[in-house]
Amino acid sequence: ARFEVINHPQSPRANFFYANALFKRLQQAPALGLDAEEKRTLAVESRRYFERMHNLNERDFAALVMLYQLDTLYFPVLAQKNDWLGEMKVLAQTRRLQSSDRTALGALAGFSTLPAGVADRSRVGELLDFLIERNPRSVDLLTAKYRLLKDAEDAQKEALLPSLERAAQLNPDSRQAAASLAQYHSGKDLASTYEAIREWLRRDPRRRELAVIQEIFDK
Repeated sequence: ARFEVINHPQSPRANFFYANALFKRLQQAPALGLDAEEKRTLAVESRRYFERMHNLNERDFAALVMLYQLDTLYFPVLAQKNDWLGEMKVLAQTRRLQSSDRTALGALAGFSTLPAGVADRSRVGELLDFLIERNPRSVDLLTAKYRLLKDAEDAQKEALLPSLERAAQLNPDSRQAAASLAQYHSGKDLASTYEAIREWLRRDPRRRELAVIQEIFDK
């Protein structure tokens, strides 16, 4: 990743992969036995390359999500200065989502369930709701929103059901849509759970969403 970013410094993709490699190493700091100075260096360098990516391509959610996470975790002064979630909301109004965007938004939802990100959970939820309205076929966004609502009241989760059902109808061959519906119904409605699993079996002959279904039976 470092070789690529040295040789292609103007490539948003190269900057992302190097920044992400640094961030992953930072996350592994306890296992690697890194000291405070090494962790600080990793955080600074990771942020520098994510910021460069953002400057090269402002219309990409991945850099915004990672800058938001890094500032929240390691740079509180910058977190107050930069409203990354506000920038995401503006971008959401016109951005045609790419696969990398949906992956980044899923990571954002996951971060918002952690103690460090919980303060902004409602803003993240509003962002996802807006994007789901604009992209009703996107099962990834619905999965991210359901993940965000993991510990929410049942009424909030129930409000997501029409969107899940709509996505399954609009994507008649989507294995992920059927698996998400099965996950939603698990623990609530046995008949609907097994009907969704039956539909998943039809759509997913290679069982690529098996881990999602196994979670249902592990509960």
